[in-house]
Amino acid sequence: MTAELQHLFDEPVLSMTVLSPGYSGHASDVWQVQTASGICIVRSPRPGAAQGNPFWWGLRELFGTDPQRLEDLQTINALLGRLGAFRVPQVKRVVSNPERSYAVLETVPGQMLDSFVGQGAELLTELGTGLARLHARKLDWWGHPSGRVRADLADFHPRLATVMQALVERFYVGTEIKVALPSVLAQLQQLPAPACACPLMIDLDPSQFLSEGGRLGALVDTEAFVMAPPEFDLIALDYLLDEPGADHFRHGYEQVRPLPPVTEVRTVYRFLYRLLEVQGDMDLGLWMKQPQLFP
Repeated sequence: MTAELQHLFDEPVLSMTVLSPGYSGHASDVWQVQTASGICIVRSPRPGAAQGNPFWWGLRELFGTDPQRLEDLQTINALLGRLGAFRVPQVKRVVSNPERSYAVLETVPGQMLDSFVGQGAELLTELGTGLARLHARKLDWWGHPSGRVRADLADFHPRLATVMQALVERFYVGTEIKVALPSVLAQLQQLPAPACACPLMIDLDPSQFLSEGGRLGALVDTEAFVMAPPEFDLIALDYLLDEPGADHFRHGYEQVRPLPPVTEVRTVYRFLYRLLEVQGDMDLGLWMKQPQLFP
């Protein structure tokens, strides 16, 4: 079993353990690898895994995201390291061959979070402070952190309308989602351009974080980082927090900056997140009626 990854190292691989992110549809395989020098993490995109997936297809069309391009992981983690909002693992090297590419990363301590609900005030306050620090990195363009896609803020909502239509035609023909699309597009047409963009995770989820001693330890799953309106993170947190958790998050966030207003964009951005299946294939009606934690 260790032979699969031996070519990445100059010394013998002593053991390797498959790490699961805790959900299906992930685009990469991840291993914990031990050599005489210590323990590291290896990530490798699954060839073709993103092709029939609404999330990865939509992110490619909108932001140019491609999980096969591991050089992007180096760019993203280096950027996040400089910003200092969360600890992120350093990418030690990327190794590519005709069959597959691999990224070797440092290991960071902690246990993967399975939920934000029920976590202590300190951890959720740190989550708020960290996201606010990312949101404070205000940009006058949106796109991919590599700069491969980079466009004016005035172009974001028109491009969003095009991609939403394409997602529906590709994945949701004959569903209630297609029936709802014209109303959502009409609302989207009335929205002003975003005030700014910033680094954020379209797939924000507790499983991307490690905890250590009741505190937020590190952010370890970063391949879906994009430059987009900060309101997206608050839309995602409507589905990930309960009311006490939202209060702790808000307390941490507002130590850095005011919460961005989300009421005007909530319906449209929620609809996009349902198209991308960021929390799975959920009933559209229930998804859109989720309680609003940040009114």
